[in-house]
Amino acid sequence: MTHGDANSLEFQVAEIIALRETGAPHGAHREMRHHASLRHQEVAQLHALASAVGRLSPSHRDPEAFHIGKSEIVAELRRLARNIAGR
Repeated sequence: MTHGDANSLEFQVAEIIALRETGAPHGAHREMRHHASLRHQEVAQLHALASAVGRLSPSHRDPEAFHIGKSEIVAELRRLARNIAGR
């Protein structure tokens, strides 16, 4: 675990202290941890999509595969954007 990692003990303790100082209701730290976990998942998805874009290249043997891959990446980016915007 690294400092600042949403799963690290230091991060969790700092989160709880910040919530107490701001007068957040009991149990709110669980919700914040959940949101931090979602952000981590979304960042991981974005990195995976960026890698997929980096590997995407046209092929004279199967030109349709490029367009199918591109369409799948676009659909996943749009789904991710809707999820983020829907919060």
